[in-house]
Amino acid sequence: MPLIPRLPPGYHAQPAFHHQVDGIGFDFYRAYDTERALDPLRSFWLMTEDSDARGTMPPRTHFLGFADWARAHHTNVNDYHVFANPQTKLDELRRWLAAPSSGDLVDVQEP
Repeated sequence: MPLIPRLPPGYHAQPAFHHQVDGIGFDFYRAYDTERALDPLRSFWLMTEDSDARGTMPPRTHFLGFADWARAHHTNVNDYHVFANPQTKLDELRRWLAAPSSGDLVDVQEP
């Protein structure tokens, strides 16, 4: 099970699509609030780097939430379709995921 970011109580995330390249998985998760409505600001990309199956360390993960992406790209919630595009080039996803994130998705503020 990948180590995903923390969401507010009652929220949940569902994987929407997955890309696998060599030992790296790219997953897009849609976040939903307590009323089961889509919360685009807390939706996120997760990159999971496979680890040695014989080792005791969990796989390394990196994530980027839409709110952080929107702030970094000086955009707003209307561009969710760009962030959530399953056809985004993997090199672009790697570049996005290399940027620092806020750390969790509990205290996300509107960009």
